[in-house]
Amino acid sequence: MHITSTLNQSELCFDLQIARTAFDRKSGGLTIVYKENLKSYLKFHKTKSDFVQWVSISNELLLDDKELLLGCVYIPPENSKYASKEVFTEIEDELLHLQDNRCNIALLGDFNAKTRTLDDFVVPDDSLFEVLNNFDDNELLVYLYDYQKLLLHNISLPRFSEDTSSVNNYGYKLLDFCKKLNIYIGNSRLNGNDKSVGKKTCKDVSLVDYFLLSSNVFPTVKSFDVLDFNPLYSDVHCGLSVYLHSNVKKNTTKQNVGHCSKSNYIKWNAAKQDEFVEAIFSSQLSFGELDTIFNDECEGNQVKHIIDKAVSKIGFE
Repeated sequence: MHITSTLNQSELCFDLQIARTAFDRKSGGLTIVYKENLKSYLKFHKTKSDFVQWVSISNELLLDDKELLLGCVYIPPENSKYASKEVFTEIEDELLHLQDNRCNIALLGDFNAKTRTLDDFVVPDDSLFEVLNNFDDNELLVYLYDYQKLLLHNISLPRFSEDTSSVNNYGYKLLDFCKKLNIYIGNSRLNGNDKSVGKKTCKDVSLVDYFLLSSNVFPTVKSFDVLDFNPLYSDVHCGLSVYLHSNVKKNTTKQNVGHCSKSNYIKWNAAKQDEFVEAIFSSQLSFGELDTIFNDECEGNQVKHIIDKAVSKIGFE
């Protein structure tokens, strides 16, 4: 997930990766990776669920007056021994506990839910509108007709999907989850390479990875893309990339840059690339030895030692 500043055109990156690490149910797991200059804008919530990691993104960062409560989700397949019948109820309960009137909602990850193009919203019956027309509970009316905000933002109510497989039980549960909480599936609706497509996200067969968001979040999303499959990050899943507009103040950005500059980095000088290559060829270090050095198994500080060893043998500064 990437956040792009609209003020200074510099890119601030919030990289979300759902990694298969051990957790209580011995399946799946969640890891959130973010750039250090975003640390002050993020608040992680400790909850009991194994299926979701919650993080609040400050409204100072986003192009909105409300903070964003983001749930990073991994739900094991419904037919696996790690499946839970109450998984969506569990996530819903935590969401309602963490949510307040000052935040918007989004969820991103692997839900193992197949929904095809079934509706994720409910249009109230006309007769209900007549009954409620003289009803003075404005909060209820706003809740019932929240889906109309999508139309105001030029968002299509119908969805698209390349997945032609049957809707599974988790799919119906996900759709009910969306309807109850006024959260909508972003896939195929948002600008990007998935617009009006609904790309498959798993094994080039099914669509089970979703970006869900409340209606007020749609204007803050710059683009949504389903990335090409990369075996480096997953065994079978494609990555999801979401760009949000940010509202970073220039002086805050400068402070962050100053903080990051405490680390010592050597910038690559392209003008010396020929000199670098010549230094490798003229060194006593063969490419076989170089390959051996960088393929040695190492831990912790040994990585720095191995790199220093290679640079020393090359003799280039």
